[in-house]
Amino acid sequence: MGLAQRDDQLHTYAEYLTWPDEVRYELIDGVAYLMAPPAPTLDHQDFAVEVLSPSTASHDQVRKRRIYERAGVREYWLVHPTDRIITIYRLENGEFGKPDVGELSGETPVGVLPGIAICWDGLVSRLPRPDW
Repeated sequence: MGLAQRDDQLHTYAEYLTWPDEVRYELIDGVAYLMAPPAPTLDHQDFAVEVLSPSTASHDQVRKRRIYERAGVREYWLVHPTDRIITIYRLENGEFGKPDVGELSGETPVGVLPGIAICWDGLVSRLPRPDW
């Protein structure tokens, strides 16, 4: 079972630009994949983490990572605001290698965009403080 597809047709980028913003899709090699809805509130995410089994969440991440590998996505970032960590997968020889895991602090350079870095401190300062 893979990620939900819009349909079984191939689409162009021009078509993609005409789709409504209410439902978001990623277009990879002409195939439209349904993206997750916008992130719920942090409180909701905390609750969901307690309820969902880790194996289900992990399984979905593995499927999405495989789609990105096949599409040649050079970097895949997972930002975990509640835990204040980032996981970065980088494509090496057609596969994502062991991820780099770091804190959401300081700057994280974007490997595929030389000279660009994400500054976390201002963003993280706006998040609610974790209870741990």
